[in-house]
Amino acid sequence: MLRLHGNVNGGPSGSDHRRPDADDGYSPYQRRIIFREMAKAELRGGALGRQRRFRLVQYAAKLRLSAVVAGRLMGEARQSIKDETIHAAEHQVPNLRLHEPPSRTSHTSRWIVTGALCIVVAALGLFLLW
Repeated sequence: MLRLHGNVNGGPSGSDHRRPDADDGYSPYQRRIIFREMAKAELRGGALGRQRRFRLVQYAAKLRLSAVVAGRLMGEARQSIKDETIHAAEHQVPNLRLHEPPSRTSHTSRWIVTGALCIVVAALGLFLLW
């Protein structure tokens, strides 16, 4: 778009004259969903420390959500993560172990016993023939 006069921001001094609480295009419902998903992402990274929780509440304020609503949404996010973990554990593949082959010594001892039995049978057969 070609502008002949004024700044890109629309204000005479280059400042944007929108109010800080102007409509950002999101409904209150959408803001709550955005915040809850952000809280879930933070919770997947581990327990929320004081600083991370404070940053989340600050972000909620930028979304024009009260601290009470933010706390409730963080609780919902925590419960959702817990439910996902339980659901994943229910559908986990059982712990399968590979069958271990018999040890080499047991295999060798079978051959020795089989060979000895063959010798005994052959010797007994020869003894009976005499």
